[in-house]
Formats: sequence, C-alpha cells, structure tokens
Amino acid sequence: MSIQDIFQHILLSLVPWLIGSAIGGLIGFVLAAWIKDWCNRDDKNIRRLLLIPWRTMILITMLIVFSPLMVIWVGLGNIATFLMVTSFIFLLALPIATNIFLDNWSSLSKPIQITSTVRSLATFSIVLTIWVSIYSFGGGLGSIMLKHMRVLEFNLWLTTWLVVGAITLVVDILLGILQLLIFRLTENRTQHKTLDSNI
Repeated sequence: MSIQDIFQHILLSLVPWLIGSAIGGLIGFVLAAWIKDWCNRDDKNIRRLLLIPWRTMILITMLIVFSPLMVIWVGLGNIATFLMVTSFIFLLALPIATNIFLDNWSSLSKPIQITSTVRSLATFSIVLTIWVSIYSFGGGLGSIMLKHMRVLEFNLWLTTWLVVGAITLVVDILLGILQLLIFRLTENRTQHKTLDSNI
C-alpha cells in the first residue's frame, strides 16, 4: 500500500460523493417541489403518493449498478469504480433530499413515519440479502445470481433480477397499503378531535 493508493482511494470516494450528492440533492429538491404542487391540487394525491413504490425502483437500480453489466458497459478500472460510487451516492441522496424538503413543507404523523421506516428496511433487506449472499456464498437468490455471473449467463441473471424486483415490489406495495390504512386512521382521529374541540 502506497501514498498513491491512498490518494487514489480518497479521490474515488470523495469526488463521486460530491457529484452524486449534488445531482441527487438538486433533483430531490425539484421532485419535492413537484410533489408539493401535486398534493396541493388534490388532497387524495397524498394517499396515492404512499402507494408509489419508489423504494423498489431505487433498490433494484442499485442492483444493476453493482452488477457485471456496469463493468461490461464501461470496462474494468477506475472509470467503472467512479461511475458505480457516483450512481450509488446519487440513488441514496435522491430520496434523502426529497424527504428533507418534504418534511419542511408538511410533517407526517409518527405512525406514518414509523411505517415508512419499516417499509424501507423491509425492502432494503431483500436486496441486501442478495449482496450478502454473493460475498458470503450463502443461499437464496444471491447465490443463484453469483452462479450466473461466473459463467456469464446474463439472461438468467436478468431473470433472477426480475424475480428479486417482483418480490421487493410486492412487499413494498403491501406495506404501502398498510401505510395508507394507518394514514386514514390517523386522519379520521384528527378530524374527530377537531370536531370535538369545535363543539
């Protein structure tokens, strides 16, 4: 290990962090502004928003970022590392920035926030198991994806990726429905409290 290796690692870490964070933050701000305007047009849009499976879209995209496809497209070396780290940071920064700007506009109730966190952890655990299985040689779909990567069977890898996406989507939607039910319950309680205080 040399000074050059350390310096190269710092560059490949911090430059993608700056670029990914800046782009993700900017798009997150624009997206939050659009969501705010969309929800102001119709109160029902807030309920529809809860059912959007954005977690699935981001996590499944992350699987592609850390797949052999990225290396095939750009080749081995620092360019592939740079693009992978930048893409990953961007995919993390986008929802974080969007949520930060949305919280400044309207804060959701604690039950909704807790359900949202549970939903994020549940969907993330499905994709995380893929990454862990690849490096630990464990079971599940991660080991199957690893096998397909080793023998360059990208069509079968893509099929497994779609299965993972489908599982993540189902869990995401089911917990989204639960989140919507909790939102309606808390909304009804708030309305009842408002009526009681007016009486």
